[in-house]
Amino acid sequence: MRTTTDLKHIILTQAGELFAKQGYTATSNKQIAQAADCTTAALYYYFPEGKAQILREVIHSYTLDLRQL
Repeated sequence: MRTTTDLKHIILTQAGELFAKQGYTATSNKQIAQAADCTTAALYYYFPEGKAQILREVIHSYTLDLRQL
């Protein structure tokens, strides 16, 4: 069974891949939810502001990774 932290991480990972592949505008919340194997309601539970909030957190996670290098 996956935990809350796992699902949030999965959503961010899948969203990052979709944004990189399709671009931000062409990626929908529904596509992100499908890729993360969750409902759109779960997506909004973790990210109430939707796709914009997800993008900010994806960028933030990449920034943290770069700082560690």
